[in-house]
Amino acid sequence: MNADHPLPFGKYRGLLVSTVARDAPAYLTWLATKPKARGNPGLLAALAAHLPAAIVGAAEADRRYREAQDAEAERFRAWRRSRIEARQAAKRPAVPAVPAADDDDEAIA
Repeated sequence: MNADHPLPFGKYRGLLVSTVARDAPAYLTWLATKPKARGNPGLLAALAAHLPAAIVGAAEADRRYREAQDAEAERFRAWRRSRIEARQAAKRPAVPAVPAADDDDEAIA
């Protein structure tokens, strides 16, 4: 049997399993659970050949996604902190400048 098989159905119909393993590894892990895929011996063999790489690829894609989400959340928190600080600074009353006392003024008084 060929270790690479075109997908006969679904979202990636016609694409080779190796291509989908590279581009959308989570799809293969999902596809392996479906009865329609398990009933196709050629597809099952191709999934078995590419699934370990797909699982690793899916885990890597998930890690990158979580890192991007964490970075976005941190950017939002930094932006929010700056907005709160700016709002608090705007609410503080301005402290009037006290003119410096001259030595001459003190001597006269």
